[in-house]
Amino acid sequence: MTEPNSDAALRRLYLDLDAQRADIEATQRAIKNQLRQRFGYGKFTVDDGRITIRPNKRFNHAQAGLVLPGRRLSLIVRPVPDAHIAKKILEPDEYTECQLVVGEPTVVIR
Repeated sequence: MTEPNSDAALRRLYLDLDAQRADIEATQRAIKNQLRQRFGYGKFTVDDGRITIRPNKRFNHAQAGLVLPGRRLSLIVRPVPDAHIAKKILEPDEYTECQLVVGEPTVVIR
């Protein structure tokens, strides 16, 4: 690919690439939605690759306040519960109880 040498050509190329990127990202989102519908949660071998679909979990401060006893909660509270501290000091099942599913399930395609 030859590099454009005028400002106008660079601008057009940038806008063209930006439009292509938007189209590509929309297609990728559509593919991920199809895969979520087709497979559900789990790890799946496809050809020589793998597709993994899992819940998109994040530590939730309000959930931690509901499920942890005050003494345990006080160990992870700075002004608000800290997910990084919680992950280090809470038991795995306690940490899991503090998570809520957010957004769309994560899709990994390799």
